[in-house]
Amino acid sequence: MSIVLLISILVQLFAFGWALNLLGKTRDWRLAPLGLMVAFMAAQNLLPLVQSPVFWPPVLVAKSAELWGGVISFFSLLVVVILARIIARERSQLDDFEVTSNRRNEDTLAHQKREQALIEKETRYRSIVESSPSAIVIRDLDGHNLVVNKTFCDWYKATPDAFIGKTMHAYLPPDICAKIEEQEREVRETLQVVRAERTISYNDGVTRDILVQIFPIFMADGSYDALGTIVTDISELKQASQRLSNNEKQLKDFFAVSTDWFWEMDENLRLVWVSDNFQLLTGESPDPYYGQSRKEFSGLEHDRVAWEGHLSDLRSHRAFRDFEYPRRSEDQATKWIRASGVPLFDLKGGFTGYRGKATDITKIKHIEDAKLQAENKILDLNKNLEKRVYERTQELEKLTEKLTSAMRTINETKSELIEVEKMASLGGLVSGIAHEVNTPIGISVTAVSHLQDQIKKLESKYIQNSLKKSDFESFFPMAGENGRITLNNLQRAASLIGSFKKIAVDQSSEEIRTINLAAYLGDIILSLTPNLNKTKIQTNLQIDDEILITTYPGAISQIFTNLITNSITHAFASDESGCISISCKRQGTFLEILFADDGAGMSEAVVENIYEPFFTTKRGQGGSGLGMNIVFNLVTQRLMGKLKCTSAIGNGTQFLITIPISLSNEPSTRRGRI
Repeated sequence: MSIVLLISILVQLFAFGWALNLLGKTRDWRLAPLGLMVAFMAAQNLLPLVQSPVFWPPVLVAKSAELWGGVISFFSLLVVVILARIIARERSQLDDFEVTSNRRNEDTLAHQKREQALIEKETRYRSIVESSPSAIVIRDLDGHNLVVNKTFCDWYKATPDAFIGKTMHAYLPPDICAKIEEQEREVRETLQVVRAERTISYNDGVTRDILVQIFPIFMADGSYDALGTIVTDISELKQASQRLSNNEKQLKDFFAVSTDWFWEMDENLRLVWVSDNFQLLTGESPDPYYGQSRKEFSGLEHDRVAWEGHLSDLRSHRAFRDFEYPRRSEDQATKWIRASGVPLFDLKGGFTGYRGKATDITKIKHIEDAKLQAENKILDLNKNLEKRVYERTQELEKLTEKLTSAMRTINETKSELIEVEKMASLGGLVSGIAHEVNTPIGISVTAVSHLQDQIKKLESKYIQNSLKKSDFESFFPMAGENGRITLNNLQRAASLIGSFKKIAVDQSSEEIRTINLAAYLGDIILSLTPNLNKTKIQTNLQIDDEILITTYPGAISQIFTNLITNSITHAFASDESGCISISCKRQGTFLEILFADDGAGMSEAVVENIYEPFFTTKRGQGGSGLGMNIVFNLVTQRLMGKLKCTSAIGNGTQFLITIPISLSNEPSTRRGRI
């Protein structure tokens, strides 16, 4: 019996331990009451067994009933343990299901995010394609359009439905189609972007120079299933290139007739460019001097202080004017040079080098040396040989005459470049007026030719005696209409020619005369119509019709031609609208004329240098840098007036010109020739 008790005790101890272990593994505290109940029942059954005197043989039989009660309790405990095991297994399965469900939810959420990202990426790419200024077309390998953007549809004045699913043969000429198909074959062979330039007329009425770029569209596996085409309008680019070429030719012409040569240094103050006329004026090739510094280019040092000052200007990026220095030529001869230069800066204010002009003044220096030597000889003669004063005086007068002649040549040389600029302006005026006059003259010729044909037909019927009243009735309205057309167009041409003749004659004339200011400025604006018609700029002339001034009309013409041309070139972009206004008022014996535009304006630095020769913000784009210098000299010297410029970025530019109402009483010696 003691063995049975021992087994019962061990089993209950095992059940007690197993219940606690189950509670710890599951960590489900909802099983806590069940575990505590198992532990309590095990303890309740163990306690009477341990305390039982079954271990003492005299009372073994007396405790048998209590022993069987413990066995029954043990089996009850076993049933409870089995139920707990079943509940724990179900709980474990529920936990596994919950983990699996969470994983599925996370996968679904990640898939939704990927789909949203793809949608956003597609929307972004479609927005880029639709907003592109270039026409974009995507075609399948059979040539059918899959995608066309807004720019493409605008060029053809149609909706995307007119192109989707169709080939280019539906809207392009056969010759263009053949060229594009040849371009596509090259793309299929090379699998690279193939570019070509074309000229096509579109339904919006514009003939465009275009750049066609065709490329394969690859899939993820490396194959391609479509061809993309980007068509870019390069008309303005080509026009700009042509204008640049014309400006370069114009500048080269200026260089060719100038007695100065022009040069340019880089940011390291080394020579990088010299104009072609350097070799013509000096007889030397510029090639050996490229890469040399200013001092290396000279090779001589005549005045250390002057050189140090000049080099200080260069290092400080300051402009310099009329710096004279000697240099050694290829034949070892000493030549004297007079140079002027201005510093160059990029848009961020960074120094990029110098640009300027230089003149060979060797002859002037020789004359100055000869004059100095002559003066020294005269002093010696005055001291030692008074009897030779007369002879030496005659020699000095000859030398002085040569010097005067040389100085006169120098002054004329200085003004040559300005005269070239004025003639270039007149040349531009001639070409513009010729173009404008061509249209009305052509219309008149056509109308007169048609009238002549009708007269011949009428004459033929008259000779054949087949002339009818109805022929006359149809002839007279036709003749009247042709006469009206011819008269109107000839009057228009006469007006243009008259304005041009008046302006052209005045620009080449040096005479003072009285003019009606409002009418004269109107003629100037009319002569500039070819230039203004290419822009969206309006002119507003606010001048009293009764204002008369006695002045140089040629100077007035040159001043306002340069100001209007300057505003067209610098104040407004090519497609920008704007207004140029001219007004005036009397101030005693003077007249204040205000020229203003509402364009881009200028910075303070530009205003300070605007009258400097060769200063321009459009270098290489049509600006020579002489226009405003000519205006300043004409106003202040020829017209004996004043010129004031005020401007700010974004607020336009104003020029206030103050000139005498009458120049007839001004001493002629005070008026310079420009």
